[in-house]
Amino acid sequence: MAGVVFATTLVGASWAGGQTAPPPPTEIVDSRQFVIHFDSNRRQPTAQDSGIIAKIIDYIAACKEWGHPVVRIVIVGYTDSDGPADYNVALSKARAIGIADALVAEGVPSEYIAVDWKGESSLLVPAGDDVMEPLNRRVTIDPALGDSDDSGPFRTDKSGA
Repeated sequence: MAGVVFATTLVGASWAGGQTAPPPPTEIVDSRQFVIHFDSNRRQPTAQDSGIIAKIIDYIAACKEWGHPVVRIVIVGYTDSDGPADYNVALSKARAIGIADALVAEGVPSEYIAVDWKGESSLLVPAGDDVMEPLNRRVTIDPALGDSDDSGPFRTDKSGA
């Protein structure tokens, strides 16, 4: 999936000749998928991915500022094939709900979040039974963008303003 290409310049930055950088693009053509990884049998993101929630919140704020508010977020949890299938379904559910809860704690209204979980049924990296594959232990977060006419239901602050 192609990611959103934001302006490669800083708004208000000084360019050669004293010109100001152009404003951000007026059209965002594609949304971005965020992926958070997990250690085996853990419900908390890896240390490496612990800052992704903040990046998602920043993305939501930037999209809203640029006239394309996030109008829905789909979160899906997955596991590797290590362990019993029913355990992996429950673990993928716990991971997905945990990420949804983290977004809600940052001001994203829960009614705009859809949560699903797949267990080991949708492996990113093909593997046999009982294989501990780190890339399969993930939660995907897919923000859907709206038009500038959409109300942009997402707050990016906790004050409710």
